[in-house]
Amino acid sequence: SDFDSLFYGFPKKTSVWESHGDTVTKIPNNFITIASTESVSFAAVKHNTRNIFGIQFHPESSHTEKGGLLFNNFITRICKIPLVPKKINVEEIIQQIKEKVGERIVIGAFSGGTDSAVAGALVTKAIGKKFIPIYIESGLMRQGTIKRIKRVFPKLLGMKVKIIMAKKNFLETLKRVVDPEQKRKAIGKLYIQLFEKELINTPQAHFLMQGTTYADFIHSKGTKHAAYIKSHHNVGGLPKDIKLELLEPLKYFYTDQVREIGLQIGLPKDVVFQQPFPGPGHAVRILGEVTAQRLEKQVLADAVLVDEMKKSKWYEKVFQCWTILTNSKSTAVKGDTRFFGDVVAIRIVNSKDRMSASWVDLPYDVLQRISTRIVNEVPGVSRVVYDITTKPPATMEWE
Repeated sequence: SDFDSLFYGFPKKTSVWESHGDTVTKIPNNFITIASTESVSFAAVKHNTRNIFGIQFHPESSHTEKGGLLFNNFITRICKIPLVPKKINVEEIIQQIKEKVGERIVIGAFSGGTDSAVAGALVTKAIGKKFIPIYIESGLMRQGTIKRIKRVFPKLLGMKVKIIMAKKNFLETLKRVVDPEQKRKAIGKLYIQLFEKELINTPQAHFLMQGTTYADFIHSKGTKHAAYIKSHHNVGGLPKDIKLELLEPLKYFYTDQVREIGLQIGLPKDVVFQQPFPGPGHAVRILGEVTAQRLEKQVLADAVLVDEMKKSKWYEKVFQCWTILTNSKSTAVKGDTRFFGDVVAIRIVNSKDRMSASWVDLPYDVLQRISTRIVNEVPGVSRVVYDITTKPPATMEWE
């Protein structure tokens, strides 16, 4: 390639990620084709005399082998802008929190996951005892979460985490709700209502801290040019008349950056590198209505999966693994008796930033053990299937 080419330093062939419904079938005058694929004739084009380029693939996706080099070439060789390495300045983040909060009180929406743990640790370092971490036990989190909250996080934050028991509230709120968007919004609204009730005990509270990341904002169309994909209960799912001002110290950082911040402020690796878990929890992993019985099945199936992943030493090798209680049923035979039972899906992926993901080629013997245990240990399950769809086109969650 020419020195000032978009593809300077590229091999003659490279893999890129195409995921679009529309395609350019004819290019304007004065443009030439500089790259193509088997299915896209004009994968990349440039103007004959001006520095105008167009591409029909996703260089930002980790599935595009040389995406970073393409951005580098565009910035440095075409736009002539020098790249200056920028490190994450944790002290600057802490100072920004101090300046924004001042002497006011912050209530922390604390789930125990990586994002809220890092956000909570930053806020604690910034304002100390003016921060009140609260964990709402919705019943929608992974098995053992509340025990871990009680055991681990008071040491990390230097203060107790207040726990609000609200499983019945969430099950009541989710009655007859089947639409995924309505689920997320109902959960977001209830979370806020419960936090606002805490204002009675802490009337001087002004802020609600959340571990919202940049990926959450993009999926919920939190930026001007982002496409709407789905609501996150702590972004698009929040009610408009919220009484507390949001404090989101991680909202401009991706997952890998959040983890870097966590390590810089001294959080243990098992906290920083734990698997992400959605705020709405198992509610968006149960297709259809969330009932106490269906929730129990999903929690148990997920616990079996996690247990087997840890036993086989695969849990630490993947970005995320979980089960989905689908709204499908299939025929099975147990004890010489035919029954029509639930189908459970397994999703295991690797990803750097949650914006794209690849399914994990798990050994068959591990899959077999997971499947056998779920079918035998979770009541009413007839079949287990493995999701081998990448993101994109699929999202991480089924809902």
